[in-house]
Amino acid sequence: MTIALGRIPKEENDLFDTMDDWLRRDRFVFVGWSGLLLFPCAYFALGGWFTGTTFVTSWYTHGLASSYLEGCNS
Repeated sequence: MTIALGRIPKEENDLFDTMDDWLRRDRFVFVGWSGLLLFPCAYFALGGWFTGTTFVTSWYTHGLASSYLEGCNS
């Protein structure tokens, strides 16, 4: 049987506690720990959308529609 007499107070926050406080902060868009996984997925999805609408569209139109990422170089 174990008896706990007291806890040693933690004086300094480590990196995990600092990140946890920042991620759980009340804000308009809640980030949370799952947001760390969602940010790269959203980044790659947006990049894929830009790539598909830019280069694939210009390939099928044979240069008739200029790319918004390349300017007027069609």
